[in-house]
Amino acid sequence: MLRANYPSLEDFFNAKAMEFLDKCVSCGECLRNCPMPPVVLGDVTPGKIMEKTARFLKYGEDSKEVYLKAFGCTLCGECSRSCLQGIDVVEVFGKVRSEYFKRGEIPDAIKQRETAPTYNPRTISAMLMKPSERRWMDAWSIKPSQTENLVFLGCTLLFHPHFTLPWLDILENMKVDFIAIGGGPIEKGRGLCCGFPYYLSGNTKMFDKTAEDLISIFKRFNPKRVILTCSACYHFINKIYKKLEPLKIDFEVKYCGQFLLENVDKLEFKKSVNKKVYFQPSCGNRKANVDDVLHKLLGKIPGLTVIKGPYLCCGGTPKVAFPEVFAKTVPVFREFLTKRVIENECDLLTMGCQQCALAFSPYLVEGQPFTIESIFGIINEAMGGKKYENRWLKYWKCKSEDEIIEVSREYFKANGLTEEEARKTLAYILSWR
Repeated sequence: MLRANYPSLEDFFNAKAMEFLDKCVSCGECLRNCPMPPVVLGDVTPGKIMEKTARFLKYGEDSKEVYLKAFGCTLCGECSRSCLQGIDVVEVFGKVRSEYFKRGEIPDAIKQRETAPTYNPRTISAMLMKPSERRWMDAWSIKPSQTENLVFLGCTLLFHPHFTLPWLDILENMKVDFIAIGGGPIEKGRGLCCGFPYYLSGNTKMFDKTAEDLISIFKRFNPKRVILTCSACYHFINKIYKKLEPLKIDFEVKYCGQFLLENVDKLEFKKSVNKKVYFQPSCGNRKANVDDVLHKLLGKIPGLTVIKGPYLCCGGTPKVAFPEVFAKTVPVFREFLTKRVIENECDLLTMGCQQCALAFSPYLVEGQPFTIESIFGIINEAMGGKKYENRWLKYWKCKSEDEIIEVSREYFKANGLTEEEARKTLAYILSWR
C-alpha cells in the first residue's frame, strides 16, 4: 500500500506543483499527446502553454490558455505518461484549478452544475428504474452490516441499469459475499461521492470532506475489500486517497474488472457468445490504468473476438466545464467509432466507461449495423444471465420533452416523483444528445 504522506489534497497538489517548477523544461511533450489542445486551444504551441503554466504558478500571472487547458482537461493522464521528466502533469493542472477556484474564477457551467437541480443521480435514476429493480442501498438510506466485499456503485452507475444490473447478477452468480451501496446525495450539501466534481472545480476543501465522509461509510461495513464499479472512483481512491494521511485506508481497493479477472475461475460461462466486439478504451480507463484489464477480461469470454480501438475522448469530462467542447468533440467520436466498428465487421461496441456509452448511444437511432453493450452485459450473457434493456435509447427516439416524460412516467411515478420534479432532469438528459 502507498505510504500516506499528505495532510490534504491541497498539500498533494502543492508537492506536484513544486516538482513541476523544479523539473519542467517546457518541451511541450506532455501536451503533444493530449487530446484536447486542438479543440480547446487552437494553434497555441504546447511548450508555450507549459511556460505560461509555470508563470501562473510562480507569479499568479493570468493566462486564458492555461485556464482553458486546466478546466478542459479529460483527466486521462496522457500528459503525465508522456512527460520526459517524470512529472505528474495532470495533477499540476489540478493545482491550477485550485488556484482559480480560490479566485472565484471557475467556468459558469461548473457553478450552475453545483447549484442547479438538473444533475441529481437519485432523480435521474428514478427516470429509468423502479424501486423494485434496485439491489443496492441508496446513499440516503444506508444501514451498515459487515461484509467481505463492499461494492460501491458511485453516482453515474445509478442511472445506467444496463450496466449496473448485469454487474450485480454476475456477483450473485459467483456466490460472492457482498453488499452494494450507491452514491449520490444524502441531504443538501452532503453526499456519497469520490469527490470528482470538487476535484474538477478545484474545491480542495470539499474534496477532502467528501473523501472523509465516503471512507467513514466504507469502514462501517468493516470490509476486507472495496470494489469500485466506476473507474473515476477507483482512480481517486487508489491513487489519491491512499496518499492522504487522514483517511487511513485499511482495506483492499479493487476495480470491478480487476476483481473479475482475478476470480475468472468463478465466472461459469454457459454458452459461447460467437460475436465480434470492438472495445473502445476511455479517458477514465486510461487514467485509472485499467483499460488493459478490461481488454483481458473480454478475452476470457468464450466465442468472443475482441478488437481493441485506439484511445479516443468523447468529451464527457470537459463537458462539465465547457459544454461547447463536448459539442465539437462528440460528433468526431461518434463518426470515428461507427466507421471503425463497421470496417472491422463487429457485432458489438463496448466501452468501460458508461459516460462514453451515453455520449455515443444517440447515434444508434440512425440504424447502425451493430449494437452497444456494457462489458457486464456481455459477461452476463455468456453466463446465461438476463439481457437488460438500454432505456436511454428510448429517449433518443423521442421528438420532444413531453415524449421523454411519457416514456419515463411509469418509473418516476413508482419512485414517488412528481412530473415537475421529473422535468428538472431533462436539461441533463438532453445535454447528451
